[in-house]
Amino acid sequence: MRGFIIRWGVNVVAIWVAFQVVPGVTPIATSVDAVIVNALIFGLVNSVIRPLLRFVTCPLIIATLGLGTLIVNTCMFLLAGWIGTYLGYGFRVDGFVAAFVGALVVSVVSVPTSLLLRVAFR
Repeated sequence: MRGFIIRWGVNVVAIWVAFQVVPGVTPIATSVDAVIVNALIFGLVNSVIRPLLRFVTCPLIIATLGLGTLIVNTCMFLLAGWIGTYLGYGFRVDGFVAAFVGALVVSVVSVPTSLLLRVAFR
C-alpha cells in the first residue's frame, strides 16, 4: 500500500510539472484534485495497459535498442489524457510532439522525485 501511495505522489508531482512546462499539454481542470485524479488515471494506465503494449511492441523495442519505449510512453501519456478528458479531469495534448515531450518530462521528473520520496518514507 505504501508503494502505491509513493508512486501516486510521484505521478502527481511529475504530471503537475508537465502541465507547467510543456506548452502543448493543457489540463481541462486546474484544481489540485484534478491533478491528483490525472495522476491516478496515469498510474492505472501505466500499470494495466503499458505491460501489454510493451509485450506487443517488444520486437520494435529490441530493434530500436530501447528507443521504442519512448513511443510506448508517449502512447500511455496520450491515453491517460484521453481517458481523463472523458471523465472530466484530463488534459488536452496538441499533437504527437507535445505528447512526446510531456511523457519525457514525466519520466525525467519521476526518477528524482521517486528517489526523494522513498528516502523520506523509509
